Amino acid sequence: MSAEPAERQSTAPVPTSAVVNTVTGTVPVTELGTTLVHEHVFFGMDGVHLDARRAVDEADTCARAVDQLRRAAALGLRTMVDATPIEMYRRPLLLRRVAEAAGVQIVCATGLYTASHGVPGYFRHMATEQLRDHFAGEITDGIGHTGIRAGVLKVATSPGGIVPVEEKILTAAAGAQLATGVPIVTHTSGSSGVEQLEVLLRAGVDPGRVVVGHLDHRRTPIATFLRILRLGAYVGLDRVGRDVFLPDSFRAGLVAAMVREGFESRICLSMDSAVSYVGEDNSLVDGAAPAYTEVLDGFRSTLAQFGVGGDVVDRILTDNPRRLFTPTGAE
Repeated sequence: MSAEPAERQSTAPVPTSAVVNTVTGTVPVTELGTTLVHEHVFFGMDGVHLDARRAVDEADTCARAVDQLRRAAALGLRTMVDATPIEMYRRPLLLRRVAEAAGVQIVCATGLYTASHGVPGYFRHMATEQLRDHFAGEITDGIGHTGIRAGVLKVATSPGGIVPVEEKILTAAAGAQLATGVPIVTHTSGSSGVEQLEVLLRAGVDPGRVVVGHLDHRRTPIATFLRILRLGAYVGLDRVGRDVFLPDSFRAGLVAAMVREGFESRICLSMDSAVSYVGEDNSLVDGAAPAYTEVLDGFRSTLAQFGVGGDVVDRILTDNPRRLFTPTGAE
C-alpha cells in the first residue's frame, strides 16, 4: 500500500462558530468531545409498533441506557450519535430524557433504513424532492412537535446492492445535506459502501461530510477502505465488540494499517450498539450488543497491541467527529 496525498487529509482548526443539533439543544462543535458516531438506544424493525403483543418497557430501556452512558462518561464519553432512522422505532423525546439524566450529549438522526427492512409505503412513494424537504425540515424546524432537531442524516442500503428506492433516498439525503450542512452516516452491511459514496458524490455532497459505515461487518478487503478514503470520505469501523461479525483483533489490524498509511484523520470508531431491540427478547441484546464503554475501554487496549497508541485513539474519537460535524465553508 502506498501513502496517499495529503489534500484529503486536512487537519485545519475547526471553526468555533459551527454548532451541532443535539436532543437537548445546539452545542458548539468544539464541545463535542469524545464522540461515538454510530449507536442506538431503541431500535426496532419497521412495523413492530403495530404488533399489539409487543409491550415495550420504555422506562426500563431509558434507565439501562442512562446507566450505560454514565459508565461511558466516566471513561470520557461526551457525545453519542443515535443513528436510528425515522421508521426504526426512533424516539426523540425519550432520547432527550436519557441525555438529560446521563449528562451525555445525544445527536438524533433523520433518514430512512434499507428497503428490505424499512421504508414504509408513505415514504417509499414520495418523490425525491419531497423526501429531501422532509429530511431537511426535521433538521431545521424539528421532528414533529417535539422541538428536537435532528443533527445527522442516516441512509442505508441492502446487502444485495442498492435498489431504486434506496438510491432515491440517498439522493434526497444528499439534497438535505447540501441544504443544512449536517453530515451523513451510512449503513452498508459491509457491502455497497463505494457505490453509496458514488451516489452521494454525484449529487454534490462533499465526501468529508460522509461516514461510510459498517465496513467491519464482514472481512471487507483493505482495497475497499482505501478507495473510500482516497475519495475523501470517513470509514466507519463501527461494530466494535461484535465478534459475531468479526473479531476485534481483525478490526484493530485494519485501524493500524490505515493509520500507517496516513489516514488517521478519516477513521471513525463506534459499536452500533442498542440497549433495546424492540420486539426482541432483551437477553439477545445483552448477548450480542456491547456496552457503550467498549470502544473506550477494551478496544483501546486491543489497538495498543497493534501499535495504535492512546494519543491516536483520542484524536480519532475527538478530532475526527469535530471535523465531520463542521459544515463545509463554516467560518
